[in-house]
Amino acid sequence: MKRGEEGSTIRKEQLPSLIVSIMFFHIAVFFATLLFFGFLEAFIALPARFSPIAAFFLTVLFRMSWRFGGSIGSALIPTLFSLSAYILLFFVSAPKEKHTFIFLSSMVFYVAMLGNYRLKQYKGDVTAQSMLSLVAITALFFLFSAFYGVFLNFQRFDEATLMISYGISAFLIGFSAFARLFRNETRKAWLSSLLLGIFAAQIGWIGSFWPFGYLTSGVLALMMISPLWDTIQSEALGTFSKKRLVVHTLLILSLVGMVLVSSPWLPVV
Repeated sequence: MKRGEEGSTIRKEQLPSLIVSIMFFHIAVFFATLLFFGFLEAFIALPARFSPIAAFFLTVLFRMSWRFGGSIGSALIPTLFSLSAYILLFFVSAPKEKHTFIFLSSMVFYVAMLGNYRLKQYKGDVTAQSMLSLVAITALFFLFSAFYGVFLNFQRFDEATLMISYGISAFLIGFSAFARLFRNETRKAWLSSLLLGIFAAQIGWIGSFWPFGYLTSGVLALMMISPLWDTIQSEALGTFSKKRLVVHTLLILSLVGMVLVSSPWLPVV
């Protein structure tokens, strides 16, 4: 055992839990998450008064994300996730469900900010890369669901706007994730993100004909974009294989079939 300056001791069996707490807890990230939590809770309490200043809070979250990640690109995923969570709150009706949604979203936001902070300290942090990849996928699901919910409920949100929303969201999130994977190969990151955005826009066009709710449509869009995302990520990490692509695609097609069979079909008006 080791003895500290004040006579306190740390036993060997306590070291793993201590290391985990250091790796996954950061006080500044925690306070940033509290701000995110308070931002969404304030929207529930004062929806009419709070909406006009939502842009201000999103700007604050963007600045904080930029500070933790060290670049504008690193701030995209937490900020877009915050925007999607804010939009999705419009479609959650029950108060308990709203609070549960905010709590779970706050946990995802914490992971995003912690991943940014850790990668700023050490760019080769594989765990932080995995954390941000998870948040990026979650943000895509949230954004696809949120924009499709707006498309279903507001007539001025037409098919072209849905396509543009899907495409820009996928491009920005893809670039934020791929820029770190490709590192010094910025051109590959741009081209991969552009390809992802174009593909997502096409999915948005196809999705405009789907007779499903916004959550089901968000899941389907995420499933359809998943093989391309995995291919780009595998290429960046040097683990790409045709067998993996085929297996992934077949798995996704099976899951899409299950969703289509099990989900209620809404009447198209």
